Amino acid sequence: MRHIQNLPHNFPMALLQKFDFGLPDAKDDPLLEVCALKIAPIAQFLTDNKSILVGDRGSGKTAVFRLLSDRKIQFTNNDNLNQIHIPIDEELSYKTLKGHISNQIKESTKEDASPHRLVWELFIFSRCLEGLRKQFEGNRRFDKINEEFQEAVGLKNPGKVGLIDLITKTKKTFGVKLENGHMGYVVPNFYASVEPKREADEPIDQSNFLDLPRFKSELNLLLADAKAVAYVLIDKLDEFVSGEEYKTQLSTLQALIQSWRDYQSYPKIKIKLFLRRDLYERLDFSSIGRDKIEPRKVELIWTDEDIRHLIATRIFHNIQSINKGKSLAIYCDERYLTIDRQFLNEIRSLDSIPENERSILDVVKHKFLMMRDYLRQRKRDAYDARTTNVHDMAYTALITTLFPRAANHKTKANKIEQIEISTYFSTHFQFSSKTTTPRIILLFLQYCLEATRHYYLNNPTESIQINEKGEYPVFLRDHLFQAYEQVRVLAMQTITGLNSAWQRSAANIMRHASTSKTPEAISFKEAKKHLGKDVTDEELSNFFAFYEHAGLFACTNRADNLDGRIYSIPIIFQRMSANAFT
Repeated sequence: MRHIQNLPHNFPMALLQKFDFGLPDAKDDPLLEVCALKIAPIAQFLTDNKSILVGDRGSGKTAVFRLLSDRKIQFTNNDNLNQIHIPIDEELSYKTLKGHISNQIKESTKEDASPHRLVWELFIFSRCLEGLRKQFEGNRRFDKINEEFQEAVGLKNPGKVGLIDLITKTKKTFGVKLENGHMGYVVPNFYASVEPKREADEPIDQSNFLDLPRFKSELNLLLADAKAVAYVLIDKLDEFVSGEEYKTQLSTLQALIQSWRDYQSYPKIKIKLFLRRDLYERLDFSSIGRDKIEPRKVELIWTDEDIRHLIATRIFHNIQSINKGKSLAIYCDERYLTIDRQFLNEIRSLDSIPENERSILDVVKHKFLMMRDYLRQRKRDAYDARTTNVHDMAYTALITTLFPRAANHKTKANKIEQIEISTYFSTHFQFSSKTTTPRIILLFLQYCLEATRHYYLNNPTESIQINEKGEYPVFLRDHLFQAYEQVRVLAMQTITGLNSAWQRSAANIMRHASTSKTPEAISFKEAKKHLGKDVTDEELSNFFAFYEHAGLFACTNRADNLDGRIYSIPIIFQRMSANAFT
């Protein structure tokens, strides 16, 4: 049965040149809005009781940030309040930030987190005022809050101020009152100097006092009276750094979490954070209590079905007008909705083999699987749920409209074999976190499109007709294999290049693993032997920790001592070609 109805017999080759699957980087993706997916974690984050979106690199945090910033999606609030979105996506130089904080901010408590906390408090509130200026233009209450705050911190030129600018432009000494704390957490009240030439031991003029709780409370009340809520969106905090910059990054994020926690007392000013998972896991929640943070966090993880939905949406965007305005109809075999998922993938894999190319073993296996499923179906009744939902069947049908039902892949034995397309997307694009991200999939689709266009440009006499299954063989297996190799090389070079000091060592270890008998893993002892005696255990441990967070390795036995540890290597980085290391 043809799953997609109303497709023309001949695929319009001119349409291929117009195909656009979008771009991997969310800030440049032209299809982000029209192909936006509100998957379960995103829908959950948009509720008022969630505040922190945590995800791997490339998982779509910036995409959600952009959609919110552009007001293409909104938060869910039951009070129907006017939503004001205030985006902050300033890329921070942690080295510069550390220098300014240590040189310019002098405070009396001598606690490491206090200067970072002060900067965030001033930065967030100043951006709130800037973001609300248009909404409350001419409002006397707002003008009074704004003027008093600017005067208190010595900002003579109000406007949009960057985080570093805030430190360098604020030329004043003032007392700072923060919150009284939550659940036993005591926030220090201190006097601070944001002046480059003041020495730490110089007396501080205590006549200037910045009462932040008062400013926050007044702004919160103003928003409540206006039946409005301000959402402060903070992104771009998670570039990969190491060494002293990494420590500064953690201190900065630690202070941000503390500031976010205190804003919970002001329900009309909601801070929404976008954080990389590994950084979030390294934060110290002891002073606040992890049990207070976890319920407010959402993990942005894409399921296998979500990934198929992403691919299908991009395909549908390109073929929806293929039949000159005639709508496409999608049909599915109801029997396939109750087949065990493993059986279904095996059956699809066998179905992908043309009948004239099937071996006797293939035919026997297909009949065996169908008989086995028939026996299982006899035991089902009305109380048994479907094993595959109808939407996912539609996603798979859309994917195989243009892509083959099975893709070529390289086995551990370095042989080329075929694998069912859904299984392929579920297993071959994961980094060490064992999840697939939209960025890597969109990069793959982009490379597939480039390879396919190049092929038909060099073979202009080729035409594409719909086959007996109602599918167009547009993207050939060789195109997928070529695109996958490009993705692997780029991903490898990107990840190993995140740390220039370790880049060569990472390339050497991965080159060694790719040619070994066990390309799926490497031991700590093996890596140490390969890198030489000059590398200490501590250095190698830091090396593996960094690249594990980047997605290159995953420790399988962390409870063991260093010499006994084994690090698995994702499929995408196994048996790499030589050009991946050049």
